[in-house]
Amino acid sequence: MRRSAIMARIRSSSNKSTELRLCAMLSALGVRGWRRQVNVLGVRADIAFPRDRVAVFVDGCFWHWCVPHCGFARLSSYWQRKIMRNFIRDVKQNALLMVNKWTVVRIWEHDLRTLELRRWAVGQVKIALDSGKKWGYAWEGKGRTT
Repeated sequence: MRRSAIMARIRSSSNKSTELRLCAMLSALGVRGWRRQVNVLGVRADIAFPRDRVAVFVDGCFWHWCVPHCGFARLSSYWQRKIMRNFIRDVKQNALLMVNKWTVVRIWEHDLRTLELRRWAVGQVKIALDSGKKWGYAWEGKGRTT
Protein backbone atom coordinates (compact mmCIF):
# COMPACT_ATOMS: atom_id res chain seq x y z
CA MET A 1 0.00 0.00 0.00
CA ARG A 2 1.36 3.44 -0.92
CA ARG A 3 2.13 5.96 1.82
CA SER A 4 -0.53 8.38 0.57
CA ALA A 5 -3.16 5.61 0.73
CA ILE A 6 -2.07 4.75 4.26
CA MET A 7 -2.24 8.40 5.35
CA ALA A 8 -5.67 8.81 3.73
CA ARG A 9 -7.04 6.01 5.93
CA ILE A 10 -5.97 7.68 9.17
CA ARG A 11 -8.88 9.50 10.75
CA SER A 12 -8.22 11.71 13.72
CA SER A 13 -10.90 13.51 15.67
CA SER A 14 -8.50 15.97 17.27
CA ASN A 15 -5.06 16.74 18.62
CA LYS A 16 -6.43 15.42 21.86
CA SER A 17 -3.66 15.59 24.45
CA THR A 18 -2.59 19.17 23.76
CA GLU A 19 -6.15 20.30 23.19
CA LEU A 20 -7.26 18.81 26.50
CA ARG A 21 -4.47 20.66 28.33
CA LEU A 22 -5.87 23.94 27.04
CA CYS A 23 -9.45 22.90 27.87
CA ALA A 24 -8.43 21.99 31.42
CA MET A 25 -6.78 25.37 31.88
CA LEU A 26 -9.78 27.22 30.43
CA SER A 27 -12.00 25.44 32.95
CA ALA A 28 -9.59 25.98 35.84
CA LEU A 29 -9.44 29.72 35.13
CA GLY A 30 -13.21 30.04 34.83
CA VAL A 31 -13.46 30.65 31.10
CA ARG A 32 -16.91 29.51 29.98
CA GLY A 33 -18.92 29.27 26.78
CA TRP A 34 -16.57 27.09 24.76
CA ARG A 35 -17.18 23.86 22.88
CA ARG A 36 -14.69 21.35 21.45
CA GLN A 37 -14.53 20.20 17.83
CA VAL A 38 -17.07 22.67 16.48
CA ASN A 39 -17.81 22.97 12.77
CA VAL A 40 -17.73 26.68 11.92
CA LEU A 41 -18.49 27.46 8.27
CA GLY A 42 -17.06 24.10 7.20
CA VAL A 43 -13.92 24.55 9.32
CA ARG A 44 -13.47 22.33 12.37
CA ALA A 45 -12.21 24.51 15.21
CA ASP A 46 -10.50 22.72 18.08
CA ILE A 47 -12.28 25.03 20.52
CA ALA A 48 -14.96 27.56 19.65
CA PHE A 49 -16.82 30.25 21.52
CA PRO A 50 -19.89 30.47 19.25
CA ARG A 51 -21.55 33.40 21.06
CA ASP A 52 -18.35 35.46 20.89
CA ARG A 53 -17.37 34.23 17.41
CA VAL A 54 -13.89 33.15 18.49
CA ALA A 55 -12.30 30.03 16.98
CA VAL A 56 -9.23 28.54 18.67
CA PHE A 57 -6.87 26.12 16.95
CA VAL A 58 -4.16 24.15 18.75
CA ASP A 59 -1.59 23.48 16.04
CA GLY A 60 0.84 20.58 16.31
CA CYS A 61 4.43 21.64 15.69
CA PHE A 62 5.10 18.98 13.04
CA TRP A 63 1.84 19.13 11.11
CA HIS A 64 1.49 22.90 10.95
CA TRP A 65 5.10 23.92 10.23
CA CYS A 66 6.42 25.31 13.50
CA VAL A 67 9.76 26.58 12.24
CA PRO A 68 11.84 25.85 15.39
CA HIS A 69 10.39 22.34 15.90
CA CYS A 70 9.27 20.96 12.54
CA GLY A 71 12.67 20.31 10.96
CA PHE A 72 11.13 21.06 7.57
CA ALA A 73 14.44 21.15 5.66
CA ARG A 74 15.33 17.61 6.80
CA LEU A 75 12.03 16.10 5.64
CA SER A 76 11.48 14.19 2.42
CA SER A 77 9.68 15.97 -0.39
CA TYR A 78 6.52 13.97 0.42
CA TRP A 79 6.34 15.37 3.94
CA GLN A 80 7.32 18.87 2.84
CA ARG A 81 4.41 18.90 0.38
CA LYS A 82 2.03 17.50 3.01
CA ILE A 83 3.01 20.10 5.61
CA MET A 84 2.88 22.91 3.05
CA ARG A 85 -0.68 21.87 2.10
CA ASN A 86 -1.63 21.96 5.80
CA PHE A 87 -0.12 25.44 6.13
CA ILE A 88 -1.98 26.72 3.05
CA ARG A 89 -5.22 25.18 4.34
CA ASP A 90 -4.71 26.97 7.68
CA VAL A 91 -4.27 30.32 5.91
CA LYS A 92 -7.42 29.76 3.81
CA GLN A 93 -9.43 28.73 6.88
CA ASN A 94 -8.27 31.84 8.75
CA ALA A 95 -9.37 34.02 5.84
CA LEU A 96 -12.78 32.33 5.58
CA LEU A 97 -13.46 32.77 9.29
CA MET A 98 -12.27 36.38 9.37
CA VAL A 99 -14.38 37.35 6.34
CA ASN A 100 -17.34 36.02 8.31
CA LYS A 101 -16.37 38.10 11.36
CA TRP A 102 -14.83 35.41 13.51
CA THR A 103 -11.66 35.99 15.51
CA VAL A 104 -9.06 33.28 14.95
CA VAL A 105 -6.60 32.32 17.67
CA ARG A 106 -3.85 29.84 16.84
CA ILE A 107 -1.72 28.36 19.60
CA TRP A 108 1.25 26.09 19.04
CA GLU A 109 1.45 22.71 20.70
CA HIS A 110 4.71 23.79 22.39
CA ASP A 111 2.85 26.73 23.97
CA LEU A 112 0.98 24.24 26.16
CA ARG A 113 3.90 22.25 27.58
CA THR A 114 4.25 24.06 30.91
CA LEU A 115 1.78 25.57 33.33
CA GLU A 116 3.17 29.05 32.70
CA LEU A 117 2.76 28.68 28.93
CA ARG A 118 -0.78 27.29 29.33
CA ARG A 119 -1.68 30.35 31.40
CA TRP A 120 -0.23 32.54 28.68
CA ALA A 121 -2.29 30.68 26.03
CA VAL A 122 -5.50 31.14 28.04
CA GLY A 123 -4.59 34.81 28.35
CA GLN A 124 -4.47 35.04 24.55
CA VAL A 125 -7.92 33.46 24.33
CA LYS A 126 -9.23 35.89 26.96
CA ILE A 127 -7.83 38.83 24.98
CA ALA A 128 -9.72 37.61 21.91
CA LEU A 129 -12.91 37.21 23.95
CA ASP A 130 -12.52 40.59 25.65
CA SER A 131 -11.98 42.38 22.36
CA GLY A 132 -15.77 42.45 22.04
CA LYS A 133 -17.08 42.88 18.55
CA LYS A 134 -13.64 43.36 17.02
CA TRP A 135 -12.74 40.49 14.79
CA GLY A 136 -9.64 39.48 13.00
CA TYR A 137 -6.67 37.29 13.28
CA ALA A 138 -4.67 36.63 16.41
CA TRP A 139 -1.76 34.64 14.96
CA GLU A 140 0.20 34.43 18.12
CA GLY A 141 2.10 31.79 19.91
CA LYS A 142 5.29 32.50 21.75
CA GLY A 143 7.27 30.56 19.19
CA ARG A 144 5.23 31.46 16.13
CA THR A 145 7.49 32.90 13.49
CA THR A 146 5.30 32.62 10.40
